[in-house]
This record gives sequence, structure tokens and C-alpha cells, in this order.
Amino acid sequence: MAERWPTEAQFDQAHQHGTEYALRERENGSTQAQEAPLSGEWADGITPQDVARNVGFLPEPLTTPDEDAEYFEAKTELADAWERGYFDAWAHSIQV
Repeated sequence: MAERWPTEAQFDQAHQHGTEYALRERENGSTQAQEAPLSGEWADGITPQDVARNVGFLPEPLTTPDEDAEYFEAKTELADAWERGYFDAWAHSIQV
């Protein structure tokens, strides 16, 4: 059975993916960070579900509302790690 909470390595990976995403945006000519990069608002935009999948956080199918709430919280925490990497990269690239 898959773990119900992401590992430290998965949080680190999510942070790194957010950093890399921001750096690709800069390389492609963007001049500022998106306000809500994980909103799913843009075509082909990344979502919290994508972040979880990209770091291998794929628990077994959920069977109870409590499990669903725990999975939602875990995905939210991974998304927060991704966004910290994203916004940190933008903040650093602007200061340089």
C-alpha cells in the first residue's frame, strides 16, 4: 500500500520542480511570476494533482471521507512546497 503522506524527498522534489518551472519561464522570456501558477487557469498549466503525480505521490484509491481529506491536505502541502520553490526562484532571479 502506498504511503498516505508524502516523504521528505517528495517535498524536496516538489520544491525543486517549482524552482525549475520558474527558471524555464525566465528562459522563455517571462518577466514576472504568475500570481497563481497552480490554479489550472492556463492551458497546459500545472495543477496540485500534477505536482503530486510528478513526485510519485500516488496512494491507493481512497475509501472514506477522512482518507479523502488527508489526501487533499497532502496534495496541498506538496503544492505549497512547489510554490515556495517557484516564488523563491523568481525572487532570487529578480534580485540578481
